[in-house]
Amino acid sequence: MKLFEISNRGLAVIGVLVLVLWGVILAERAVIEQAREAHYEFLQSHPDTPTALRPQPTGHPTEVVPMLPADSISQVGASTPKQV
Repeated sequence: MKLFEISNRGLAVIGVLVLVLWGVILAERAVIEQAREAHYEFLQSHPDTPTALRPQPTGHPTEVVPMLPADSISQVGASTPKQV
């Protein structure tokens, strides 16, 4: 049982829109890569640039916040949470 039917014209429009979307995605990647290359080229040609503009590697991962034990989490509808 068919709920709806897509015409040939509708399929063609969908195909064109998919091609346009892929074109936008690829163009965005190209622009980002070009900007990244220009940024690094600028940093190499201007060694006196402040370090705030230079990408800095991180030596330590972000601090992980420990989770509470499962028995300390209050139950839905409980009037008072359990003490840890």
